[in-house]
Amino acid sequence: MRKLPQQTRSTETVNTICEAAIQLLNISQAPAFTTNHIAQRAGVSVGTFYRYFPEKMAILRYLVRREINHMRSHALKIISDLDAIDTDTLLQELITFSNHKFGGREIAAFQAKRLMENDALLLNEIRNVRIEVVKKL
Repeated sequence: MRKLPQQTRSTETVNTICEAAIQLLNISQAPAFTTNHIAQRAGVSVGTFYRYFPEKMAILRYLVRREINHMRSHALKIISDLDAIDTDTLLQELITFSNHKFGGREIAAFQAKRLMENDALLLNEIRNVRIEVVKKL
């Protein structure tokens, strides 16, 4: 992100921009995933978009990192509760949770994966999170 939101209204604006981006990614045909389309869908000016994100790939990275962190936290919590649940339940919870990427919007998850497949830095971050979770198991 170019600028972190400091106030509630700024946080709401960033969340609105993120939701608009996810909605555009969730279109089954090739998404119109441009900064102008995202800003328009969010109901903000393109200048407001650029205040927080320098370009469209930056918002995509932000969204994917947010999902990675959310999934990591949830997976580690499930694993830490391993003593309270059996292995089958653990696996079922991990699978169920992993299917809810981007709020259960599968097309958005697929489109994000397709757009990020050449981003070596982000792919390495995902790999490291997977390794961390597997080691905890």
